[in-house]
Order: sequence, then structure tokens, then C-alpha cells
Amino acid sequence: MQKILSLLLLVSAPAFAGGGVTGGATEITQLANNAELVASVAQQAGIQATQLQQYITQLQQYQAQVQNLQGAAANVQQFGAMAKAGAGMGGVQGYAAMAQDLLNLKAAANNVTQNISVDAATMTRLGMTPNQYYGYVAQQAAAGNKVYSDQLKTTQANLADLQNKSQAVTALAQQIPNISGNVQGFQTLASQNAQMSAMLIDENGALNQLVAQSKAQAQGQAQNTEDKAAAMQAYLKAKAAEQQTTQQELSYPGAAQ
Repeated sequence: MQKILSLLLLVSAPAFAGGGVTGGATEITQLANNAELVASVAQQAGIQATQLQQYITQLQQYQAQVQNLQGAAANVQQFGAMAKAGAGMGGVQGYAAMAQDLLNLKAAANNVTQNISVDAATMTRLGMTPNQYYGYVAQQAAAGNKVYSDQLKTTQANLADLQNKSQAVTALAQQIPNISGNVQGFQTLASQNAQMSAMLIDENGALNQLVAQSKAQAQGQAQNTEDKAAAMQAYLKAKAAEQQTTQQELSYPGAAQ
């Protein structure tokens, strides 16, 4: 799969002609093409959080039953396995932590889904490809346009947050014994989350690269403008000095002879 962000060559976009970022181009396709994946992760995370809460309630009920049946050895043996499951990361503690992480993942995925939706609508309205659109946003941000700068910062923050929340769910799942077997549908979520996490690593890297290159180009253009201004100022100063010398020579008493 190709990376999300690329360098915008504005000469290929007539509406924004006049320059562009050059060098090291990558393709901007992943984020837009995986909008359904991100939205699905958000939905599945919400569903799994609810199921985990139900499983936690069940574990707590088993624990209560064992405590109430301490005098009946047979009953203690019957519920002992489930009561033991209610302790540590394999029980209420672990599942409660996972439920919260899934809610966090859902919120982060929803934020990115909203980003994608707004960006896609803007691209369609402007008739721009993802390459052109994200490249143009990065260029305008690097040039000091506050609107685009704020937009880019929000996009970067949302992508980074989703990547962190995705990795947190993966890490915690590895600490909870047999969570996929105990919670129906969790394996599907885990698979989608892993796919999305890999995509986000590429997206964040490509976005950071694009921003850095846009800033470097903007700084180069600013330096070039300063150099030209300094050269022009030096030329005008020299020209003025030359004219002053000529006037002095013309005004010298022997100059007319």
C-alpha cells in the first residue's frame, strides 16, 4: 500500500500554480482509501467495550457466588475457575483497563474519521487529488498561513493520538490471557487494529516528512528573497554613490573647462 502524503507540484494544479515542493515524492492514498477501516475500528472498539463491561459484570457475579458459598465445597469447586479468572490482568482488572482503552481508541478513531470526511469533501469541491491537497496545505502552513497551520497541527495531533491509542490496545491485549477466546469478536477488532496501526506509522512518517520539506522550502525561498533584497540594496547604494561622485565632479570649478 502506498503512503498517504506526497509532495505537491503546483504546476500540475492550475488553480494553485506558481511553485511547489520538490524531491522525494510519495503518494497520498492510504488515509483516504482506508477511511472505512478507521471508521470500522471505531465501531468495533465501541462494541467490544460494551461486551467487556458485560464480561466484567459476569466475573464479578461469579466472585460473589463463590464468596457466598464458602461453606459448600462442591459449589466452591464448581465456580472456582471463574472466580480465579476474576483476579489480576486476566480478570476484572485487565478487562476494565481494556474497556477504557477501547473507548479511548473509539474516540481517537472518530476524530480521524471526521478529519478524513472534511478533507475528502474539500478535495472534491476544489477538484484536487489527495497529493495536491495535502501538499498545498503543508505549503501554506509553512508559508505562515494560520488557518492552514492550525488545520495541519490538528491533523497531525489526531493521527498521532490514534496511533498511540491503537498501540496501547495491542500492548494491553498481550497482557490479558485468552482475551480473544473470552470476548466474542475481539479477534476481528485486533486484526483491524493491527492493520490500521501499520498504516498510521506510514502516514505519520510521511506527514512529518512533508511538513519538514515544506518548511525547508519556505525557508529557502525566504533566504532567496532576502539575498535578492540585499543585492538590490547594495546595487542601489553603489548607484547612488556613483551619481553623487558624478555630480561632485560636474560641480567642481575646473570641470566645465
